[in-house]
Amino acid sequence: MRPVVTILQKELRDALRDRRALATIFIAPALNILLIFVIVNLSVYLQQSAKRFVLPVQGVEYAQPIVDWLEEHDVEVTPAPEEAIEKVTAGKLDMVLIIPSDFAEKFDQFDTPALQLVYDKNRKDILGKATNIKIQVQQWAQQIGALRLIVRGVSPKVLSPVKVQDYDISSSQSGSSMVFGLVALILTITTFTTSTGIAIDMMAGERERFSLESLLLTPVTPIKILFGKWLTACIFTLLVVALVLFALGLLIPRLPFSQLGIRGDLAPSDVLQLFVVLMPLAMLSTILQLFISISSKTYKEAQSYIGLLMILPIFVGYFVVWSDVSHDWQYWVPLMSTQMLMEDVLDTQGMNAWHIAASTTATLVFAFFASWLTSRQLNREKIIYG
Repeated sequence: MRPVVTILQKELRDALRDRRALATIFIAPALNILLIFVIVNLSVYLQQSAKRFVLPVQGVEYAQPIVDWLEEHDVEVTPAPEEAIEKVTAGKLDMVLIIPSDFAEKFDQFDTPALQLVYDKNRKDILGKATNIKIQVQQWAQQIGALRLIVRGVSPKVLSPVKVQDYDISSSQSGSSMVFGLVALILTITTFTTSTGIAIDMMAGERERFSLESLLLTPVTPIKILFGKWLTACIFTLLVVALVLFALGLLIPRLPFSQLGIRGDLAPSDVLQLFVVLMPLAMLSTILQLFISISSKTYKEAQSYIGLLMILPIFVGYFVVWSDVSHDWQYWVPLMSTQMLMEDVLDTQGMNAWHIAASTTATLVFAFFASWLTSRQLNREKIIYG
């Protein structure tokens, strides 16, 4: 192992000398932590803003019972300004509820008056508010219909011969899958992107500077050179991952998860489990970066190919986030299994020992297969001499 340690010391020294490249390693994880902070606080803000908001109503005097019902359900009703529809079209108003002047007359005659809710369906920021208004009006209408039947001696149950009752078997952590899935996705992307600059410089950079040729002329075998470089990339990746997990352990308890109905703590044991889960992924991501780098002729070419590689964790990550049901076979798929295990840890479901074994085995098998391919590339004269 002495040659491997020597290569490791040499690569660590080179990486630490490049202060600019070293700084970029920590910028992306810091931005990812900031992204988690923004996502959680934005979710809380959108949830609270959807509960209570101001609704301009045209024709308040024609249907005071509906107005009173809306105000009882946290909707602040204000008289609509003149030319309200034009202002909604121009984007100056979110929406306006129009009550026709003949509402009371049709209501007394048991006719069905129509209310108009004017809004732009393409605006996603107000869809929740519009849905809330329609639900509230519908509930008021159902209540009035039931009272009309009772007055005539008819049970309101005749209108509902069959009903479906929801039986929610989810835990108190309902709604947490999406949030923690995004956190796991950010951790996966961090693991994949941390050492890209170092990996490219150790292979494609040295190949372009012709220093890799001198290194291969030494008595050290190519496989030992590879492991020394691989170990360097793994050290930097795991160092950044550890710092990010430490920051999350401090940040998550201070985020308003309770307002989303989500557990708002991250125990030290959870942080340790996440680190253990990410270790095999760090080995796989770094060896893939080294393989692409040594297969590229120049530094810029390696950057382009590794940029395409970054699509893989994003694609797989979003698939895991949007798929609610997990299957045992998915724990045998590298990258996918890692994110699923992280979601299990964050969502307090606990990790299954067989799932951990499957994920670790599959990821390490792919990693060592990629290392074998990379070592073969180092033995090719075409790769070294161009």
